[in-house]
Amino acid sequence: MRTPIALLFAVLSCRTAAAQTLVAAAQTPAASASAPAAAQTSAPAFELAAVNVSAPRASRRSPVLRGNRFDARAQTLPSLIAFAYGVNVDRVVGGPNWLDLDRFDVVARAPSGSSPEQQRQMVQALLADRFKVVIRAENRSQEAWALVLGKGPLQIKRSDGSDFTGCRGVSQAPGAAVIQEVECRNVTTATIATRLQGLNYGYFSGSVTDATGLTGTWNARFGVTPASARAAAGEGSSVFDAAESMGLKLERRDVPVPVLVVASVSQTPTPNARGAAEALAPAAADFELATVRPVAPGPGPLPGPVAAFAASLAAGPTIQPNGRILLRNVTVRDLVAFAWDVPTDMVFTSERFVDSDRFEIIGDAPAALPRPVDVEDVRPMVRSLLASRFALVVHNDVRRTDAWVLSAKREIKMTSGNDAERGACRSTPERIPPGSGLSAAITCTNTTMPQLVDRLQGMAPNYINGRPVLDETRLTGTYDFLVLWTGLAAINGRVNALQPGDKVDALAPVGSLTLGESLDRLGLKLTEEKRPMPALVIDRVQQPSAN
Repeated sequence: MRTPIALLFAVLSCRTAAAQTLVAAAQTPAASASAPAAAQTSAPAFELAAVNVSAPRASRRSPVLRGNRFDARAQTLPSLIAFAYGVNVDRVVGGPNWLDLDRFDVVARAPSGSSPEQQRQMVQALLADRFKVVIRAENRSQEAWALVLGKGPLQIKRSDGSDFTGCRGVSQAPGAAVIQEVECRNVTTATIATRLQGLNYGYFSGSVTDATGLTGTWNARFGVTPASARAAAGEGSSVFDAAESMGLKLERRDVPVPVLVVASVSQTPTPNARGAAEALAPAAADFELATVRPVAPGPGPLPGPVAAFAASLAAGPTIQPNGRILLRNVTVRDLVAFAWDVPTDMVFTSERFVDSDRFEIIGDAPAALPRPVDVEDVRPMVRSLLASRFALVVHNDVRRTDAWVLSAKREIKMTSGNDAERGACRSTPERIPPGSGLSAAITCTNTTMPQLVDRLQGMAPNYINGRPVLDETRLTGTYDFLVLWTGLAAINGRVNALQPGDKVDALAPVGSLTLGESLDRLGLKLTEEKRPMPALVIDRVQQPSAN
């Protein structure tokens, strides 16, 4: 059974007279209620929950329900609210600016036999209880992506009801420029809009609303090349090209959408019950059986950002349905970083083999663990294996390490924002001047400098390369600004950007800008410096003992 807020939000999605009446009701004090107040005493509740502020640079894990366990790592409150009420995060509006910056770990246990819908209601109740979240549902005119009719003839065909219903991927020939091609049959244009939203691949964020005005069902076929691959190859179909190939168009416009408004919220969650965090922590367990094998040396480490990306893939385990855990082609550094859930650059050691030697680990999880085994349950197993097989001993410390530092110049060339409004940064490729040599555009509104620092890794991962970014601007308040730059792949003329000997401006097309040059135009300065940062120091480690 849904809570009244969830029901109200569902009704708001329908443009009916009844919905308009409920919107008016939602704007009254009686409807502006927290989840427990709305559901009163009948609201389902978790048996036990632990809420903690996330560690700096901790890996992020979207909210997930698994059996009777809820788990979310390094998530903002808007993402938790969006999960609890089953909406896109861009439909959670209002509230203070810290909502998009502060991150939390939430782990909870539901009563056995709880349905997913009941567990979502439990998350609603938890947010109201621990963060004092109060929300209301209403319709708002919101700038969003809309799928509209293009200027040319319509290229999708009305369906006759034959063949399958839905959308499916189409296999690509080797070397084809389009990475993901989709064929849809007997679907509405609203479904096409949703599929374009799912295939945006770095072109924009947020939801897509169907504003074509077309009724009935249609057949369509379209393909999208991820933005990074398109920039590197210089060809391919963007998500905007895909829409135009159907005689449609993606554009920003104000559209009436149902939203959840954060009316009030506490930045500090109430304390956990005594022993809750310990009771919900992954059980310390050993692999029932584990083998460690050395891997033959390959062609050598990959250069630049590609190395960091490959290492992040290598460090993650493959978890099979039967409970077998596979970690392939991993270094000891990868294993330590995974086991303690820290970035690889936070691991310090003087032992060379920690980075040079690679291993394959195959282990079976204890039979008592529920299947499928959760990744959080694998971390303590790997810690135990490192201690027993590699004689690993570590301690937490602080060490000087490479970091990006954002500072402010004397003249700031950004417009002051509205401090009363939540900040946002979104991809705006339509603001890239044609033929400019630029390949990325991010528009930020009401954004603080700590928020910009937090978002730089996601905005320009090849430039930041996994390193921490620190705010030393001393700027307060919020700002509106546009960041335009050229991706490193385009600057260097190949996907493997920053190979040994490359310069940042090597092979730069006319008019290109590095990320640093773009920030400089705003009165900001991004420099690479050494700063004291949290570290995990390896005190002792040795080659693995025999199987």
